Amino acid sequence: MILMFFYSCEKEENSPPNNNNVYIKTLSHSILDGGGISLTGEIGNVELPIDYGFIISSIENDTYSANSNTKLLAGIKNGNFTLDFKSNLREGITYYYNTIAFKNGEYIYGNEKSFISNGSADPLIESTEPSKAHLGDTITINGKHFSEYPQVFFNTWSSKALIGNDTLIKCVVTNKPEYNTDKLPFIELKVRSNTGNETIFNEFALHTPKVDSIRPYEAFPGDIITIYGDHFNRQSSGNRLIIPRNTGTSAYPEVIRASQKELQFVLRSISSFEPTIIIESQSQSIEVKNEIKHILPQFERLSKNKIKYGDKLIVYGTNFPQNNSYAFDTLQYSFGTKHIPFYENHRDSLVIDIIDNWYYEDFSINGLSIDFFGHKIDYNQEIELDENYVRLQHYGQNISGRAYGQVGEDLYSIEHQNSNNLLVKLNKQTNLFDEVYTGEPISTSGYMKNISFNDTKFYWLESSNDEVLFFSYDIFTKAKEKLASFPGTDRTFALNTVVGEYLYYGLGGYSYTNPDNLDDIWRYSFSDNKWEFVLNFPEIDSDANAKQRPVYFSIGDKIYVGGGQSYFYPQLTDFWELDTKTNSVSRKSDLPIITSVKIEGLSFGGKGYFDFDGTTYIYDPIIDEWSSKKTSFTFNGYNRYLFKNEDFIYSMNNNSLIKIKKSYFNN
Repeated sequence: MILMFFYSCEKEENSPPNNNNVYIKTLSHSILDGGGISLTGEIGNVELPIDYGFIISSIENDTYSANSNTKLLAGIKNGNFTLDFKSNLREGITYYYNTIAFKNGEYIYGNEKSFISNGSADPLIESTEPSKAHLGDTITINGKHFSEYPQVFFNTWSSKALIGNDTLIKCVVTNKPEYNTDKLPFIELKVRSNTGNETIFNEFALHTPKVDSIRPYEAFPGDIITIYGDHFNRQSSGNRLIIPRNTGTSAYPEVIRASQKELQFVLRSISSFEPTIIIESQSQSIEVKNEIKHILPQFERLSKNKIKYGDKLIVYGTNFPQNNSYAFDTLQYSFGTKHIPFYENHRDSLVIDIIDNWYYEDFSINGLSIDFFGHKIDYNQEIELDENYVRLQHYGQNISGRAYGQVGEDLYSIEHQNSNNLLVKLNKQTNLFDEVYTGEPISTSGYMKNISFNDTKFYWLESSNDEVLFFSYDIFTKAKEKLASFPGTDRTFALNTVVGEYLYYGLGGYSYTNPDNLDDIWRYSFSDNKWEFVLNFPEIDSDANAKQRPVYFSIGDKIYVGGGQSYFYPQLTDFWELDTKTNSVSRKSDLPIITSVKIEGLSFGGKGYFDFDGTTYIYDPIIDEWSSKKTSFTFNGYNRYLFKNEDFIYSMNNNSLIKIKKSYFNN
C-alpha cells in the first residue's frame, strides 16, 4: 500500500491571523506645491495591526536602517498607501526614500528610490496654550511642519524649545531685556523650522499690566513706593518706572521687588508736583495719572530768632527738597524776600550760613518761604539780624559813575545807559533803581562830570571846546537849564561839595594822569546863578603837591580836605580846614592814610567819616584828632555816600547797596 502526502502553499483556513507573509514595496513620489514630498508604497498580506510607512535619508542606502527620518502609520492595511513629508527637507538636495514595516519584531524594507527636494512647507501654528501669558511663563504651541529642532522667537529674541517636534513645542516666553532702552515692544510669535521656513502667529499676546493704586500717595525722593495691580513682570529687571523730567530726560527708580501683583521702587527724583508716570512691564508701556504726588515741605521751628554774621541758622521741618535736584523755576528757597544760596540741605532741616557778603531784605527778616512746583509754603517767623550793617541789593552793572540826590527819605540818581543819562529812583520794596521818566533822558551827553545835588536839582559840568558849561535838572519839573559857565580851568577828580547855599568846586588836575598844580577853589551861588573865586589853596606850588583825587567832607559850614595825588607822584597826607564863613584855610592833623583815590566822606554828630580798605576813619574837629574803626565793608570810597536819615546811612560798596546803623560808628 502506498501513502501519498500533499502540502498546500495556501494558508489553512483554520490557522490564526498573523503577519508572517507581509511584504512591502516602494512605488513612487510626487513633489508637493509649497514644499514637501508625497510618497506612495504598497503593503500586503497584513492580517494583524502593523506599523508601516516610509523612511527618508540624504545618504544613499541609508534607508535600510530605521535610524533615519521615519514616518509610520499603524493598522491593518493591504494595498497602496501614501504619506506626505513637509518638514526637514532642504531645497535642491537629493533624498533617498524607502518603505518600512515592523514585522514580527523586526523591520522589513522595500526598495530604495530617490528624488530632488523643492524644500519644506512652512510651519503651521494652530493654537497656543494658553493664548495669553506673562514673560517667563511656559506655553505649548500646537501645529504642523515644525521640523525636528524648531526655533521659537518672541519678536527677534529666541526662546529655546524645552520640547520640540514636528507638531508640538513647549518653550518659555521671553523678549529683549527690558532695561535696555532700545527694547522692542512685544509684537509677534514666530516659529522657524530647521530648514529656515517660518511662520508668524498673531493670536498670542502678553497680559497687559494694570495699576490699581500706588502707596504712599505722597512721596519724597528716596522713599519706597509700592505699585499694586496685576500682570507685572516677575523679574525685577523686567520692570521700569519712568518719571519724565522737565529737561526731557528720565529718572529710573531702582526696582527692589517684583511680583505679578506688586512692584516696589526706590524713588530717585520726582520732577513735578503730580507727575504722570510711565510703567514699563511685560514689554508694554502704560501711563498712570493722578496716582502719586510730591509731598510738600513743612516748616516747624528755628534754632534761634536773633542771628549774626558767621552764625548757622538751623531751620527744622519735614520733606525739604534737595535744591540741586530741581530746576530753579521749580524750587526756590527764600530768606525773607531774598533767595538763599548758602545752606546745607537735609530732608528734615536747612542749615543757613549767615554771611556778611550776601543780601538780606533788612535788619528785620520776615521769615522763610519755599516756592515749590508753584506752591508757596511760608514760615512767618520774624528773624532779627543783630548786626550794624546789611547788604540790601546787588546791581549787575558797574554803577561807579552814579550821582545821588536825597529828597526827604527818597533817593534819586543819574544813571548812564546806552549813551543816555537817565533819572532813576530807589524802590524801597525791591531795593532796585527804577527809571522815573521812561524814555526821557536828562541828557544824551557823555561828558557829564562832577555831578552834585541841592534841594531838588542835579548840577553838573560839561566840557565844550574852551568853555566849561554848567547845567541843572529839576527831578520833579524835568526842567533842564543851562547856567553860568564855570570861569576856571576845566579839571578832573576835583573837590565838589555843597555847603549851605553854595557849591564849592576846585583843586583836581587837568587830566586823569596829569595832576598839575591847580590850587584854585570857587563857589557857585544857587540863588544868584553866579560863580566867584574863593581862594588859592596853600602849599600847592608844584605838580607833586597837587590835590587831584582829594579826601574831603564838610561839617557845618567848614570843609575839610587833604591828601590827593595821581598815580605818578607820592600820595600826600596833609589835611586842612576851609572855613566858608571867613574863606580862610588852616592846617590840621595829617590824614592817617595815604590814598590815590578820590573819597567824599560824610558827617554826622559833629564828626567826619570816610572809609578806606575796610577801615573807617573818624575825625573829631573839636580835638583835631583821628580815630579808626575796623570794618568789613566800604561805605563810600570813590562813590559819594548815598543818603542818611536819623538812624541809618545808605551807601554803595562794589555795586552793592549797604544799610548801616549810625550807632555802629559810636560803639
